[in-house]
Amino acid sequence: MIDLGKKWNTSGPEAISPSDEKNKVHYPDLYLNDIDLGLGEDDAGKEFTATVKVKVRSVSSNVNADGKKNNSVTLEVKAIEFGKGKKKDGREDPLQLAIEDGLEAEANKKEK
Repeated sequence: MIDLGKKWNTSGPEAISPSDEKNKVHYPDLYLNDIDLGLGEDDAGKEFTATVKVKVRSVSSNVNADGKKNNSVTLEVKAIEFGKGKKKDGREDPLQLAIEDGLEAEANKKEK
């Protein structure tokens, strides 16, 4: 898995990143509207694993003033699926396992 986190040290949205934010790792957001993923407000802040089907819309690269190559990719998100689990009646429930994995990870963090 590729970690998409990036620090805003010298590049990035300088105008919106106060100095104490520059060394934090920031991740791209995926905003979905009017789609029921089965998540509730209490799931905010939890991490889940998901499989995402995407279409590559564009790829470009350039070299900045420091000579560093920068790549940009635009992806069209076609579908999303959370990890596989089972409903109480035995049918597959992708969200249930994702929730269980997230709860287990949170419990493991608290134990350490």
